[in-house]
Amino acid sequence: MPPSSGCTGACRSRGRGGATLAEVLERLAEDLESASVAQQSFDAAMAGPRATTKLLTWPPLVGFGFGLLVGIDVLGTLLSSWAAQLSVGIGAALWMANRVWCQRLMHSTSAQALS
Repeated sequence: MPPSSGCTGACRSRGRGGATLAEVLERLAEDLESASVAQQSFDAAMAGPRATTKLLTWPPLVGFGFGLLVGIDVLGTLLSSWAAQLSVGIGAALWMANRVWCQRLMHSTSAQALS
């Protein structure tokens, strides 16, 4: 909730509930601080899974790029060698399994952090 909407609501409802404006605004400040702490906790809980996802996603592409950079005919090898094609196929399957695993990791971590 944006602070301005909370302040607007506090000003509108202060007369209906019998609380003074100071009490309502104090409660609003406590709620906003609590939401901020919860967001910081959530971000801290998600930092590890996010880093794991990044770490496990990029090495295959970086390896392909390094092969090209050092002068290896990566595409020619992939097109002419059944072992290279098998390796790429297995690597692609493992890469997809990694993506599924990382998505589950992010989902379970976010569910734990929000509960």
